[in-house]
Amino acid sequence: MDPVRSILLVEDDPDLRLLTRHVLAAAGFEVWPAASAEEALEVLARRGAPHLALVDIVLPGLDGLSLGRRLREEHEVPVIMLTSVDEEETVAGAIQEFAEDYIRKPFKPREMVARIDRLSRRIRDAARRTAVVAEDSEAVRRSLASLEAFVAERRALDNVFLGRYQVLDVLGMGSMGTVFRGRDPRLQRAVALKTVYLGRTLDPEKKRGLIETLRREAVALAQLSHPNVVAIYDLADAAEAAFIAMELVDGMSLDVLLRRRGRLTPSEVIPLAAGIAAGLAAAHASGIVHRDIKPPNVLLGRDNSIKVTDFGIAGIASLAAGDTGHPVGTPGFLPPESLRGEGHREVGDLFSLGVVIYACLAGRGPFSRPTLAETVGATFQGQVPPLDPLVPDLPPSLDRLIGELLEPDPHKRRADAAAVAVELDEMARDRRLRWRLPDEG
Repeated sequence: MDPVRSILLVEDDPDLRLLTRHVLAAAGFEVWPAASAEEALEVLARRGAPHLALVDIVLPGLDGLSLGRRLREEHEVPVIMLTSVDEEETVAGAIQEFAEDYIRKPFKPREMVARIDRLSRRIRDAARRTAVVAEDSEAVRRSLASLEAFVAERRALDNVFLGRYQVLDVLGMGSMGTVFRGRDPRLQRAVALKTVYLGRTLDPEKKRGLIETLRREAVALAQLSHPNVVAIYDLADAAEAAFIAMELVDGMSLDVLLRRRGRLTPSEVIPLAAGIAAGLAAAHASGIVHRDIKPPNVLLGRDNSIKVTDFGIAGIASLAAGDTGHPVGTPGFLPPESLRGEGHREVGDLFSLGVVIYACLAGRGPFSRPTLAETVGATFQGQVPPLDPLVPDLPPSLDRLIGELLEPDPHKRRADAAAVAVELDEMARDRRLRWRLPDEG
């Protein structure tokens, strides 16, 4: 938006309207005077939207508050309210809702011009920031398109950058995008770069909403510092995609470990599950729900770290798919209420945690069946095969906790991740267990 040049002045007092018009004209502004809200709307219809509107609160006919609200919401015109002393409480509500500022009557000419000049600078600075964001967004779009071509053509990544990050290698690919190994030249550290594609068929308004949702998730995670949550460093977005720069975990996913080992022992599972639960507890305390806890989203470092990753990505995928009733997740790990389209809350993450613990011990999920329909049906019915025949040395306390996590009714299920983390940590301490990444062989 251009800085303030034209001003719509809506004031029913003819003497004050004339004085204000002269003051503003002397300061170099083009003034469009109106004696009422109805006359102001006629001016808008005839001349278009001004850069700014000065609106008296008390007007004949349509009041100034209603006019100011319409100017801001329907025409995107910044509004400064003109008010007397006894109307200041009313104008405070207007400022909270739509107005940029207010000027008390009788006003001093220099004060009025100074307030308008200040607002003009704010508008000009905002326009500059928007231009910079648009330029950065276009650069991100070009970088993502280049990377997409490299991956599709299976070419070697040579001196390719995503924003300021150098892309070194492909770590993995999924339905939402690709994960790259990268390097931050500025801070001299390794990073993981996860691209998130939002689709080319979505309307622009929905894409903006998805980007804003992703940005909120990234900001919340960036403010969350916890040893069991992958750290978020940066987010950049373009019209159809975004990328997140995050902590690079040197190791493997739990999914890879289970494919190599088949299953884990209770002595391994207890401290591992404690770490996952602690990461979920920290996220839930910050208002962040994961929505897709499963072995690929648990990273195991060679330094014996346990880190949960991909918070909120399933929710973004669900919105991008245009299906807000059924979240995009992994059948067999999703709780019954999510499969029914009732949403996914913190208690749903705990159900998924129960599935992960069971799968680590048994080598397969409790609801894994030959077909998707059978898997969903087993989840609805809570058909969990007993672990005793598969894990003879299963501690009863762990068996009981798994059952409480896999309760089909979310109102009866364990719902406090922090309490679950404490319970698992106590099991580990009582048995003097610590997590160690097993040998890859």
